[in-house]
Amino acid sequence: MKDLILELHQEGIHVLPLQHNGHKFIHPNYSSKFDTGFSTDEIMALLDAGYDNAYAVMHGKCNPFLKALDFDEKNAPGKDLYATWSRIIDPDLLSRLVIEKTRSAGYHVYFLCQAQVTEKALASSATGSEWIACRSAANNCVTYAAPSPGYEYLQGSLFDLQMLTADEMAQLCDVAKQLDEYTGEKNTKSTYLPAVQVPAEYSAAISKFDADCDASFILDLLRQNGWTIGGRVHEKPVNGEKWQYIKVWRPGRLESEPSSGNFWLNRKRLSIFSTSTEFPSFDSGQSFSHTPSRVMYYLNGKSWKAVMRQIEGVAPNMQIELPKVTPMAFPTPTRGGQDVWRVEVKGIIEWAENAGYRWMRMSSTDDTVVQLVRVVDNIIYHCDEKDLQRLYRDEVARNYAGEHESRVLLAFMPQIMKYMAALPNFEGTLMR
Repeated sequence: MKDLILELHQEGIHVLPLQHNGHKFIHPNYSSKFDTGFSTDEIMALLDAGYDNAYAVMHGKCNPFLKALDFDEKNAPGKDLYATWSRIIDPDLLSRLVIEKTRSAGYHVYFLCQAQVTEKALASSATGSEWIACRSAANNCVTYAAPSPGYEYLQGSLFDLQMLTADEMAQLCDVAKQLDEYTGEKNTKSTYLPAVQVPAEYSAAISKFDADCDASFILDLLRQNGWTIGGRVHEKPVNGEKWQYIKVWRPGRLESEPSSGNFWLNRKRLSIFSTSTEFPSFDSGQSFSHTPSRVMYYLNGKSWKAVMRQIEGVAPNMQIELPKVTPMAFPTPTRGGQDVWRVEVKGIIEWAENAGYRWMRMSSTDDTVVQLVRVVDNIIYHCDEKDLQRLYRDEVARNYAGEHESRVLLAFMPQIMKYMAALPNFEGTLMR
């Protein structure tokens, strides 16, 4: 094991030497080493100190391109996460990955990719237990690695790591996301693209259309926009079910070339493997595949007004009754006294109720400023965008320095509601 640790270090792969006492791994102090890794002298000193029969891969700036998908099978009894995932992945891509089995019957899948991602949780149980995660330089964490006690390589070794493109990494993560069963708070975030937000007044209607539209409509729409649609329905076993998908090719690509993506018929989601800024493979950091409305958004030149016109034109033929589009009719609040704040909050609540949103009950008993600050923290509950709190707190610091925090936060409540209502998973979260 000593020789292996030194060889990996010489190859430029930063690892953490460990000691295994027959029952557990014992770590040296390593919290300050994620940026630089250990020097050769430090590695030698750790080996001499007895940290010499196991090791872990370091995920930090010291290994900027090294990533690992972590399959935690113990949290998903009977799901066979890795087996399901590996059957869906393109076989040629799968053959280029380094794969090991863990001591808890899970799996680590290692690869290199220059694309910067900060996604962590890719798939979780309905109750939030982590199933599949992406470990990367953004996480500052370690993964125990073969041949440490309890770990064994199934394919390749860390000396065989290959560089993947951003699109290839997107495919790995997209398939993992297809296994996600969690509908609550998400911790995903992407640095690829700015967030795409549905205008608040359209949100309820667009969500209804996404849920009820025909899968064939999106395939026809892609075809009309120059995409090539495969002539055969493929099947993949997922969670004991047969998921059906059709391969698609971007305009200008031939069917003899690798496909540009898959359209999953059962979920009405378009997974794209080849990316572009006009029609990216990422759904603005919120997901790795596109809902019907997001497909329409990109095919309509990124215009939500055009999407709504199209939806309103086709919904009757699909027998979809759309909720009424309700414009936001309340003004942005100005600085003032307590009564002004309460009036504006009442207007926000009335608007959201008229737009058809449902409410999450909270323990608050009245709409005081203090309780509204609590609402700000809880409003994230149904939403994917986790940067929102930081963003508007930064806005407070820039424009309202020195004012009482609770009143300042309340001043941004209408803007917060607009942002939240624009997110795809928003159902409404305010106290009554």
